[in-house]
Amino acid sequence: MIHRIAIASRDGKMVNEHFGHARRFIIVDLYDDGNYFVREVRECINACGGDDFYDRMNIVIDKIKDCEAVFVCMIGNAAIMRLKERGIKAYVNPGFIEDVLKDYLINSVGGD
Repeated sequence: MIHRIAIASRDGKMVNEHFGHARRFIIVDLYDDGNYFVREVRECINACGGDDFYDRMNIVIDKIKDCEAVFVCMIGNAAIMRLKERGIKAYVNPGFIEDVLKDYLINSVGGD
């Protein structure tokens, strides 16, 4: 099975970006054997960029709507709820991308 994951990262190595501040998401296809493929980098606006927060958040969520999960270093409750409504799980898990993906397979996918 393939799991499409969005990762908020400033450097492409670590999960190190707040959901509302992210201007890009690394999209990976994660396989059950632990291997993953970087599909693309999706540029976007940041959700916390102005008075139109909810409109901006919807634009950001639309960018990752084909993902089952998003990894961030921080996220607010409003964003967690909006993502959940769209079927996307939010994980606050800062660290190296490879380690975070392994943890996801062991604790979330394997534990379901």
